[in-house]
Amino acid sequence: MSDTVVKRPGNVTLVIVFTWIVAISNLLAAAYLLIGSFRAAFDWDLDLSGSQLLITGIIALLLGLLAVSVALGLARGLNVARAIVISLMVIEIVAAVWVLIFYPPILLGPALWHIVWALLVIALLTTRRASEFFGTR
Repeated sequence: MSDTVVKRPGNVTLVIVFTWIVAISNLLAAAYLLIGSFRAAFDWDLDLSGSQLLITGIIALLLGLLAVSVALGLARGLNVARAIVISLMVIEIVAAVWVLIFYPPILLGPALWHIVWALLVIALLTTRRASEFFGTR
């Protein structure tokens, strides 16, 4: 095995930035939902009870923490982090296809956007340079 260090490619850095954006947005959503679950004064248009808001907030918090750990792992060049992101993107594609099949046409745009987004992230993480970067760790 060679002792050469492969510099992190720009496409991997871009995915790390995307992952941090997802992490921060999930953590902010979690805070909003968790605070809302304990405050009856919130005017929710979601038709969710306090316990439903609490559960949704906990899920958003867990997803945010997962995204933080994956972003840190990607930055360190951990192949397991790359595998987690690619797996999540495949699940995203399956879910979007499911929405395309079973939900009204009004969701066509968002579902197609999710498919394109997931394919872009997979493409960015599976380039030759990205594979070399993750393969050296």
